[in-house]
Amino acid sequence: QDDGVVPTVVCFNNVINACCKGSNAIRAEAWLRKLLCEKPAIQVEIPNIRVPAEVVATRQSFTTAAQAYASSGSYEDVERIFGDMSRFGMDLDHFSLTVLLSAYARARPRQSDRAEQVFRDYLSKGSKITPPSFHVLRTCLGINRCGRLLD
Repeated sequence: QDDGVVPTVVCFNNVINACCKGSNAIRAEAWLRKLLCEKPAIQVEIPNIRVPAEVVATRQSFTTAAQAYASSGSYEDVERIFGDMSRFGMDLDHFSLTVLLSAYARARPRQSDRAEQVFRDYLSKGSKITPPSFHVLRTCLGINRCGRLLD
């Protein structure tokens, strides 16, 4: 910022995504917390960049940070991040649903009951189901249980 460059939400989302791609969920979340002007639960050294008042987190910011945890099945961290997203007035969309379901599918043991409940809640709102969400749900629940859910 010393050189007059002002970061945008796109800049922050790209950094969060880079941390995600590097399998560094804690750092990805630290950047999300920076964007939210909050302190991360685990202190991680990141550059001291001032977040302009007009730069606010988007659904993509939360979903990308959650993806970093979902990759390892850390569903409780994914739920926490999406709980924060809800606190900021944003509901799950089909991308964030897929991330949450993938966290349940990758968790050991698998979190089939949680996945089914989240999916039911999502459907009850009339939200759109996409092939990736359905595929992950089927992986988590199994073909038979998934079929019964959709009947």
